[in-house]
Amino acid sequence: MLLTIDVQCFNCAVLVEINVSKTMAGMSRVFSSGEQDPSDLNADRISNLPWNVLDIILGKLSITEAVRTSVLAKDWRYSWLTMSKFSLSSEEIGEVLDFRDPRWDILSSIVSNFLLHHTTTSIMTFILQSFFCSHFSDLSNWIEFLSKKGVEVLELIEFGDQYLKMPTHLFSFEKLKVLVIESFSLQIPSSFRSFKFLEELSLNEVSISSGDLYRLILACPLLLNLTLVTISGIQNLRIHSARLTMLEVDTGFVGIDVEFAPCLSTVSIINDYRSFTPQSVILNWRSVTRSLSGLISLQSLALSEIIFKLLVAECALKDFPLRNNTLAFLILREVSFDKIEVFRVCLSLLKFCPKMKTFRITVTSAKGPKLIKSFLKENPGQYSFLELETLNVIYPPGTGMGCSVKFIEFLVTHCPNLKLLSIETEGACELNITRANKMLSQLRKLCPHASVLYTFDDQEPNL
Repeated sequence: MLLTIDVQCFNCAVLVEINVSKTMAGMSRVFSSGEQDPSDLNADRISNLPWNVLDIILGKLSITEAVRTSVLAKDWRYSWLTMSKFSLSSEEIGEVLDFRDPRWDILSSIVSNFLLHHTTTSIMTFILQSFFCSHFSDLSNWIEFLSKKGVEVLELIEFGDQYLKMPTHLFSFEKLKVLVIESFSLQIPSSFRSFKFLEELSLNEVSISSGDLYRLILACPLLLNLTLVTISGIQNLRIHSARLTMLEVDTGFVGIDVEFAPCLSTVSIINDYRSFTPQSVILNWRSVTRSLSGLISLQSLALSEIIFKLLVAECALKDFPLRNNTLAFLILREVSFDKIEVFRVCLSLLKFCPKMKTFRITVTSAKGPKLIKSFLKENPGQYSFLELETLNVIYPPGTGMGCSVKFIEFLVTHCPNLKLLSIETEGACELNITRANKMLSQLRKLCPHASVLYTFDDQEPNL
């Protein structure tokens, strides 16, 4: 049951740190401009707006901004309490009140009073971020109440270092479309049947068993977007989802098996940043490439530095493990051109994904131009990338172009249908004008049919 708190004593008033006099002075200037009839000064047109319009307006504001609208009109004093959207972080309260430590009493009062004003109305969105570890009963009561309010978007983020057990009331929500959970331990109760309307599921720093996660995904028949990052308790990730279109996972799994996902078109694999030891990466990486090769609708793929290094380590394989006939957009992150194998794997990815139209690569180092030259002499005429239309090469600050320019030159000469070559330096230009002009002139000669752009610091120089 919700805590009963007298609204008149509600201490959220301290959040309304707006200079009313300045606001009124500004309004006076408008009224004195000669364009406003003085007889309209006392008209409260704001309060006469339909509630659905007010709800849309307030829904686009943060909770503190919504509270500040209380000064606009008398009837708006508590309008924010009846919004259909609620979003609050204890950090936000600390910033407004200039508190270093989170104040649970204030956060609890705000949440409880908001819910108290929705005993007969629905809540569409509820987002709450705080330290719940010492206040489990409050959280449990709130979730139980929310489960009966037709919530469609629910986001719960625990700021503590340890996983907090999620109240089982979470699994009784009937209209959820978006669910975001961070730093909680999930255990699915036997009574749970399904989230029949859920379209987006995001679990970050969550502890859950392999069986429960598999069951949870199966219980979301309309699931479109799935994000699984820093998951504890699972070695082998299994995915079976009929409508899933987007998947983001990290390298914290031993293996990944996409059993059934005929609509999966976008996959992103990022690094697991819990640990930088080899034990923290995908060990059975062949299961990953096998799953990716088997996706019949894959259009966009982003691979982390770790996965790419695993491919490089096995580059001697004649049967390259990743092959896909539908992939059109490939992103490689943090690639280091320090071995000839790196060059070979990049080309193999393009070769064995023949429908590739866009290739984006971030280069973190580029050493050994002699290796590239020797490879080109050994492999004349073995590559042709007929579908590639866009090549985007990005250099983070402090990264030289080195031998990667030879790589770019090789690619553009084997892409007869290339339309755009874009080279970006994130930060100040590290090439002098003469060298930059020489590089661009050479590239434009090699691919006269394509636009060649060079930008640095988000600006395009006149070269």
